[in-house]
Amino acid sequence: MTSKTPAIVLNTLKYSDNSLIVTLYTHAFGRIAIIVNTGTTRKSKFRANTFHPLALLQCEIDHRTKREVQRAKEIFANPPLVSIATEFTKSTISVFMAEVLYKTIKEEHSSPELFHFLETTVLILEHLQNGISIFHLSFLCQYIKYLGFYPQLNYSTQNKYFDLVQSKFVPEQVNHSTLTDEKLAYLLKQMFTLSYTETSLLIMNRQTKFELLEILVQYLHLHLDKTGIIQSHQILKQVFDTDEN
Repeated sequence: MTSKTPAIVLNTLKYSDNSLIVTLYTHAFGRIAIIVNTGTTRKSKFRANTFHPLALLQCEIDHRTKREVQRAKEIFANPPLVSIATEFTKSTISVFMAEVLYKTIKEEHSSPELFHFLETTVLILEHLQNGISIFHLSFLCQYIKYLGFYPQLNYSTQNKYFDLVQSKFVPEQVNHSTLTDEKLAYLLKQMFTLSYTETSLLIMNRQTKFELLEILVQYLHLHLDKTGIIQSHQILKQVFDTDEN
């Protein structure tokens, strides 16, 4: 059955010299894979650069339940993402976010609420001017709501450490690798409760950003047993070598 659906690009894999396997998260079907023929001539139906990480697409797909890889009849950017595709910092963030989504979204059924959140998130990143270097941290904190292990927000002067295993703030700092110090726990409390706009106003140094990123990636790995190792966050450490943005 042919259906039209908006979609978000999670991953691309070269299948041959002129074709790609593209993993999408779609509004209509959830996660699917499609095969597309690409090229650089005017006669080529699809261009490879259309399928950059987090690209927002409008697709017409010949979807068949028993087929593992679907066929796309029509695809176009909707809307084109200029800054995410061309600005180095944003494109690096998009690679990281797309990897997280690719390794955590497994559902082959639609979730309009999740799709709306992701689409809105991508558009915010596209137009963001300030706080770009911590956007991925805010994304992780908000995305965790949809993964089923959003933490208990019980932070207080007594509960001032965050336990990654128990997903809550606790009163004592036990000497093990799954519990944060006071400073990072307070920042996590803020990140979990603030919007993208509010988070962009937070000020933290380079080292703190990296520590928060490592903690949040560890949090994902602890609660998603089948999640593959997320690697692209290491690239962010090379990109964000200043405290600007």
